[in-house]
Amino acid sequence: MSKSLDINDDAMRELSAQSVALVMDYFARVSDLPIFPDTTADRIAEQLQATLPIEGEPLERLIEDCRTVISASRHNGHPRFFGYVASPSTPVGAFADLIASALNPNVTSWRSAPAATNIEQTIVRWLGQLIGYGEDARGLFMSGGSMANLNA
Repeated sequence: MSKSLDINDDAMRELSAQSVALVMDYFARVSDLPIFPDTTADRIAEQLQATLPIEGEPLERLIEDCRTVISASRHNGHPRFFGYVASPSTPVGAFADLIASALNPNVTSWRSAPAATNIEQTIVRWLGQLIGYGEDARGLFMSGGSMANLNA
């Protein structure tokens, strides 16, 4: 068993190319997909059931697994989806998430993530300006309503 999760440059480029192709294909056809999959919990469990892999899986298998997950998902980005408060994903957001995940900043303090902390402060200031708060207004991002309520 390999002791490292590192992959070589060629494998990373192949993973990147196939992942980007998968995401681009998804955004190109999301409006043609059913909003909610025609499936059941049992069928999804059967499709996604897997044993613990001791060795790494081939890239093709992982991409195919991602296709299965996409087909078994609700598509918030569909133009006819009006449920809940979840906003749709966007191509820019998806690739911004990729960059954020690559950096994996721990925004617990400025010293842990100086650039990400500054970006958060800047965007909070912008939002304050948009809704008419003064320059001295402060805030922070939360992962969702539950965390915001706990923090308040």
